[in-house]
Amino acid sequence: MWVMTDLARPVQLLWVLTVFVQIVLLGLIFLKGHFRRLPFFTAYIASNVCQAGLLLAVYVHSGFYSSAAFWVGWGTEAITLVARSLAITEIFCLVLKPYRGIWALGWRLLAVASGMVLVYAVVDAGGSVRLAIPKADRGVMLAFAVALLGLLLLVRYYFIYIHPVYKALLGGFCFYSCVAALISTLLEGVFVSQSAYYESIWNSATLLSYFGVLVVWTVALRSPLPTVEEEPSLLPDAVYNEVTPLVHARLRLLNDRLTEMLHN
Repeated sequence: MWVMTDLARPVQLLWVLTVFVQIVLLGLIFLKGHFRRLPFFTAYIASNVCQAGLLLAVYVHSGFYSSAAFWVGWGTEAITLVARSLAITEIFCLVLKPYRGIWALGWRLLAVASGMVLVYAVVDAGGSVRLAIPKADRGVMLAFAVALLGLLLLVRYYFIYIHPVYKALLGGFCFYSCVAALISTLLEGVFVSQSAYYESIWNSATLLSYFGVLVVWTVALRSPLPTVEEEPSLLPDAVYNEVTPLVHARLRLLNDRLTEMLHN
């Protein structure tokens, strides 16, 4: 995430607080040893911290609206988008690891949705790289939101247990993707993209939502991640004894069919 630093002081303060919380979160990840289980999520947070430092240096040296600021800003944003994609995929892989067929459907859903949106962004930009990059950014956010909601609904429908830490991470990604896509879409219908109001409102809303997500992640990652032995095969024992026959059969049938269909 990057911001134009010539905004109102409250927005600048929020940006500084967001970077500070990311640094704290990154330190917590290494302190707790979570980086071993979540290397891509760790890389995602680290890329955001590095992006903030690099942008600050570019702004000081070349100015806020310089060509260098534009290309460095959106170029590093592209890197964080890739890191975010890998982080989301990593967490879903950990959650759905026992269900190979369902996971095969899940990663295809993420890949196809992101690919279609990127193609649309390039076509909609009319060959302009300056337009294609922001449109792709918004499009990927929308693709993440749709794919994440679909997978989370699938997990909920089949009563697949998600450890609270993983649930907080996925919920944060889903919330931020939905908010970012919604904000960009609504603002385009109200303000001209070059308007100062557009820039200020967009930065304020996205920074505030991301700051909230970071706080939730920091609190969640204070707890230990589940070990391999602790990950349940289907349901907690109490729930398993009550509703397993029907749910277990439906889940296993879906998983087997997807495994066979997707040749995974």
